[in-house]
Amino acid sequence: MGFFFFFVLPLSFFAGWFSLAYFVRAYFPTLHDKRIVLLIAHPDDEAMFFSPTVLALTQPSLRNHVKILCLCSGEDESLRETRKSELIKSAAILGLRSPNDVDVIEDTDHFPDAMTTTWAADDIANVLSQNFVSYSVKNKQKVSGSQTLSSSDIDIDVLITFDNQGISSHANHISLYYGALHWVRKVDPSGAAVSIYSLTTTNIVRKYISLFDAPLSVLLSSLKRSGVHRSDPNPEKLIFLSNGSGYRRAQKAMTDGHVSQMLWFRWGWIGLSRYVSVNDLTREFPAPNLH
Repeated sequence: MGFFFFFVLPLSFFAGWFSLAYFVRAYFPTLHDKRIVLLIAHPDDEAMFFSPTVLALTQPSLRNHVKILCLCSGEDESLRETRKSELIKSAAILGLRSPNDVDVIEDTDHFPDAMTTTWAADDIANVLSQNFVSYSVKNKQKVSGSQTLSSSDIDIDVLITFDNQGISSHANHISLYYGALHWVRKVDPSGAAVSIYSLTTTNIVRKYISLFDAPLSVLLSSLKRSGVHRSDPNPEKLIFLSNGSGYRRAQKAMTDGHVSQMLWFRWGWIGLSRYVSVNDLTREFPAPNLH
């Protein structure tokens, strides 16, 4: 009995984990040949919440170009430069190509770091337009509510962000969901150019059972048959499960990247949160009924 618990059981667990990660990569759809932007609220969101997604989509074989746009650098002014450099280091650990693929907005008036402060959808949309919309006219101008752009005017194919619950009910996170949808409905109402994906918020039990949530997440995704066609270039559902090395890289993105943020509760997060190992995303735009 002791031999079983101390050798066979752990071996079976890790064998099952690696097999499940391989199954997800082989069976479920992914994104390839895309210009992808991860829209986050704070430095460390990419590691704490989206690391399985970033690790998966930055695989060179997929030929994606992944960028991160972060809308604030934290409430502690003395740490803002540190946190920006930490985000760049974390992004490199997670597979981004270059420090130039990370952009942090400095605008505390419009984007203060506060758990209960909602950011205006118009302000978020303006930042997205300034960063990812090209204009053929000589002078750049704001995108008006009635102005529709062609796909050649938009410099990204996919935007990934939080869902309308923000994982932790953080108002800044939730604002990104509404701001992203507000932006894309103005610049690409037909859904011809940009797809928006959101990270699924789970209940608190699933949130804190780490790798043990992976089988349930895979099962639930498998039952939604419309989301598992590998040939679909813009699938309705995406799921990413890190293997052992990916899991360690996600943890290192926090422990080695975001050193200034490694307080006691974040050690608990990287050990217990399912978001360090598995992400499931839903295509919010274009909505399924548009296709």
